Amino acid sequence: MRRWLLCSLLLLSSATSTELAWRTERDLLLMQQEKAAVLRGEESAWSWLSPLSLGLSLTESGVLGSYTTRGWAFSISVDQPLFKGGAIEATIKLGSLMKEGAKLSTMQERRALLLQAWQTLFALRKNDLAIAKTKLLLANARLDIEKKREQYLLGLLDISFLNQALMTKNSYEATLADQDRIKRELTAQFASLSSANPDTIKLPLFTLLPREQFLSQNLALKASRIEAMQKKESATIASSRYWPVLSLIGSYARQEYEDSRPLIVTPHENYSFGLRLSWPLEWTMSSHAEAARLDYQVALSREAIRQRDEELAWIKVQEGLEAIQKKIALVREDQAIYADLLEQTKAQYDAGRKIADDVTVMANSLESKKIEEQILSLEEQELLMGLYVRMANE
Repeated sequence: MRRWLLCSLLLLSSATSTELAWRTERDLLLMQQEKAAVLRGEESAWSWLSPLSLGLSLTESGVLGSYTTRGWAFSISVDQPLFKGGAIEATIKLGSLMKEGAKLSTMQERRALLLQAWQTLFALRKNDLAIAKTKLLLANARLDIEKKREQYLLGLLDISFLNQALMTKNSYEATLADQDRIKRELTAQFASLSSANPDTIKLPLFTLLPREQFLSQNLALKASRIEAMQKKESATIASSRYWPVLSLIGSYARQEYEDSRPLIVTPHENYSFGLRLSWPLEWTMSSHAEAARLDYQVALSREAIRQRDEELAWIKVQEGLEAIQKKIALVREDQAIYADLLEQTKAQYDAGRKIADDVTVMANSLESKKIEEQILSLEEQELLMGLYVRMANE
């Protein structure tokens, strides 16, 4: 099953870049967003390092008409915390989590686009099948009008039967007009997402994932866990304000002066290094740490809610599949009835007791039921696809 999931996700991913042929500007935007977020994560991971302070100066002084003193000075100093109550380690972890969260966020946005494109494509295919079904029913309605017209003229039926047949035909024509309009709208919607030809794209085939596998590789759950872990590290950083800070301090400086009375060069060089223990006390550190702790608790609650939401999503798909299977079973029963009637009608036509139109009506009715089953199968695949696009392709 894991191999099947991977193959299906790879198929979705390949369809994203090849078959679906995403609009370049959409993909470029997502790439830029991910790159910027990853860089912010890198910046955060290294933010615990203090900058080196470099200094360079050139000077000239003296008495007009008497002497001149020229000099230069170079200095470098550092004030680097070595221990901040766990804040340094938490900062490094937070930066790594930010990068991971950025990649998950981009993947979720890509999957959202993928879901939108596949939903549009499924809607197009179902609408095409619905058009084919309506055309069959419309053909039957027109044959029924001719039959009712002849029966009315022979005095076998009241005019109300013919009127009803005309209303049925008009209803199918109106439905067909709506379906043609929907096809144009869906085609335009798909074109806004992809430059590919929707008629040439092969739809993937999905099966129902086990609940445990769906939850363990769920993108939204992974994103919620990453968010909770980020809040945990942020809470650690906030609580570190209660701890003293141990820092490495050091400096080096060199100065050199050239005096013209007489020519004197005077170099100076000094350095210092050591450790410093400081304990900055802030008036707001208690409320800041408490707010960060509460943020972490909120993130844990959101993760639990997301876990429940995704479980319900899987259950909803399972129940939807069961409902569709029941509908398919009923449609197949109808197919069996129409298939039997078609055979009997053909036999009566061969015996001269039925006309060709009767055979055509039965054949169209049977074909419309087959198309109805195909539409239900597409609805089944669309439900399953909704689960696969929520998965991380590991």
